[in-house]
Amino acid sequence: LAAGMLEVFLEHARSQGNAEVVRVEPGMEGVVTMDQLFIILATVNEQLGQIKTKLRAEEDKFAQWHVENVRRKHNYWPFILKFLETLAQKNELMPLVQKAKSKSQR
Repeated sequence: LAAGMLEVFLEHARSQGNAEVVRVEPGMEGVVTMDQLFIILATVNEQLGQIKTKLRAEEDKFAQWHVENVRRKHNYWPFILKFLETLAQKNELMPLVQKAKSKSQR
């Protein structure tokens, strides 16, 4: 809650002169009605909710970046070579190569 908004609320409370008033924290001058405190509380809670939503979005974004960075830095060559070697040992590599060639010629 911006300091300026609080001053506006305090000034409004002073000008209203409502019977039901509550003193605020020491060091803050003036009094505020309960209704105005509820307005301030609602405003703060709304802003808190917005900030929490933004924080979750940022945390999700950084988590996704972490996953992408891990993938980018990982060396996949040993896995790929071992996979091709295994396919060749099972005599499954050449049929896959022929199938890919026939698809690319269409």
